[in-house]
Amino acid sequence: MKTVDVDLWTKEKDQNTDQRLLTPKNILTGFIKRRTNADGMAVPTQPASAAVGVGDQANAQGDQSVCVGPRSQSLDREATAVGANSKAHVQGSTAVGESAEAEKRNSTVVGHHSKAAGLNTVHVGQGGSTSGDNATTVGQGNTVTGKRCTVVGKGNMVTHDDNVVIGNGGTSINAKVFQAGTHDSPLSQFWFGNGYSDASPIVVNFFATSGLGSNIAGSGFTISPGQGTGNAQPSIFNLTGTFPVASGSAAQGNYNRFQLNCYKDGLTAASVNALMSFAVPSNSGGGAFIRYTVIATDGTDYLAATGLVSVVLVMKGATPTSTITKINEQTAVSAGTISTAWTVASNQIKVNPTFTVVTPNSIVIQYMFEAFGTAQVSQL
Repeated sequence: MKTVDVDLWTKEKDQNTDQRLLTPKNILTGFIKRRTNADGMAVPTQPASAAVGVGDQANAQGDQSVCVGPRSQSLDREATAVGANSKAHVQGSTAVGESAEAEKRNSTVVGHHSKAAGLNTVHVGQGGSTSGDNATTVGQGNTVTGKRCTVVGKGNMVTHDDNVVIGNGGTSINAKVFQAGTHDSPLSQFWFGNGYSDASPIVVNFFATSGLGSNIAGSGFTISPGQGTGNAQPSIFNLTGTFPVASGSAAQGNYNRFQLNCYKDGLTAASVNALMSFAVPSNSGGGAFIRYTVIATDGTDYLAATGLVSVVLVMKGATPTSTITKINEQTAVSAGTISTAWTVASNQIKVNPTFTVVTPNSIVIQYMFEAFGTAQVSQL
């Protein structure tokens, strides 16, 4: 076959069809805008404007489409397929990698044996597929069918819309969920702002969406500990804070300041039950408020008491001085009476529930506390 350069294009004659094709200059003939069989013979195909196919049995059918690699196919306008058996089906689709397939308009897939099957979808990584429209997936072996999802990691299965998943082996549970950390790649700490430490840290803020327009309420904001199952110990919600130390570069002490959902079961009636640790460093002081509810039953009758306790402790050297006061308590009973007494000793806060008429076989307490100063307070 003979070629003649004409400005930016080359005119060539197909020996099998006697058809002249316009093809880009300096690309080897025999691989351009036509398919070949196993013997290298040309297979007639419909001419396409500025289409380029390079490789054995490459098939560039769309105008301005490109396919590179054995049996690669670019089947619509501006489609691009690179890699053996790769296939770009529709306009604007791009498939890069062995057996990669881009099936919908403006979809992009990069990776061996992977597939982008949604509109405007991006799938990067070996294996897996992304079929949800407008979804973006990065990582090996992910399967994403939800729309408008963003998935980063390996082996994730995301079937709900509007999810963001970061990690390995994750599974979506509902629509509109952000999931960072999975069973296979758990995360236990998040640092925002200037990294772990910095000489000029910025203030970090978290906001829910504000209303827009006339009389439109803003979004609510809920923070929830993980839900346990059965009779497992409830999860605690905890806020911490610092207290100054001597001048210098030493880190300030970090203390539990506000702890919710504390719980203890198996309390003994008319006995002192240790509830919380409570201590302060030498030559320092601190205090706390405790809000609580005690619930008791013998299987027939029920008794409950709700109240507020204050406690304060100072340490002069190694000598403690403390005061604990039950500020108020209200009760409700189906029979008998319930009352609590509170003490602080040996770095512990203790409660003693007492009853009349009813002899409970189950006594539990749920409480929260606020702590101040250098008080080290935590659930036992």
